[in-house]
Amino acid sequence: MARSAGTRAQIVDAANRLFYEQGFEHTSFAAIAEAVGISRGNFYHHFKTKDEILNAVIQARLQSTRDMLVDWDRDEPGPAERVRRFVEIVIANGADIQSYGCPAGTLTNELAKLGHPSRLQAVAVFDLFRTWLRGQFEELGFAIEADDFAMHVLAFSQGVATLSNAFHDGAFVQREVDRLHDWLGERLADPRPRAGCPHDQQTKETSVFVVLLRFAANKSQAPDHMAGHQAWIQEGMSDGVFLLIGGIQPGQGGVVLAHNTTLDDLRLRVEADPFVAHEVVSAEIIEIAPNLTDPRLAFLAG
Repeated sequence: MARSAGTRAQIVDAANRLFYEQGFEHTSFAAIAEAVGISRGNFYHHFKTKDEILNAVIQARLQSTRDMLVDWDRDEPGPAERVRRFVEIVIANGADIQSYGCPAGTLTNELAKLGHPSRLQAVAVFDLFRTWLRGQFEELGFAIEADDFAMHVLAFSQGVATLSNAFHDGAFVQREVDRLHDWLGERLADPRPRAGCPHDQQTKETSVFVVLLRFAANKSQAPDHMAGHQAWIQEGMSDGVFLLIGGIQPGQGGVVLAHNTTLDDLRLRVEADPFVAHEVVSAEIIEIAPNLTDPRLAFLAG
């Protein structure tokens, strides 16, 4: 069993690298099997289709990104230093970016061109960065501008990665990184008050959301995407957003009770669920503004 799990991990690692270097469409089963050093028969024991491998690669990238952000939160003394750590990623990974571009951006672009249903799952890597960056800016006191600033930094990283891949100009990349560090320094030195948006903050603190995930046309594909769906659930629990996971009886789908989020953020999170992306389920979000609660649920009323 341990050896089988090890082989599967090796396949995912090899596919991850080949998808990055050659693209998803131009990477064959044979190329992945050759990179791992296994037979085609052994390969099919672990993955029956290339879409299954793609899903495993995306889940691996999501977990790797989560782990990296946890490390940054632990290693850096404050939010400003964490944002600067993200900015420096185009230098830290400069050689690969010059050769192949940004791994998240290139895969998302390719899947969009193919009209592939896994595009929304791939976009979830950007969602992780966006949410994390927004949290850093909120911690710095930019409650109103936090999401705009997060998107600005994300756009910087994608733009620089694209031009680095096009021109192979390391000096240009360094100049752009320096400019963004200067921009961040100017924002931190700005004496203007940084007040939060009362409506958004109140919504995040008090609204409760019921997410109905009813089985849809591709219900039969549920086993193919179960691992990704379970990882999505675990992420929501770990982030403190999901309060309860259950089933709609009898056997009609699932339900999630969510809190400590905004409607827009929850929509992005739900779209990243592999079950939703592959139309295994259809999603409906119901927002509830609590007025009266049992004392045991007083936290829901803010």
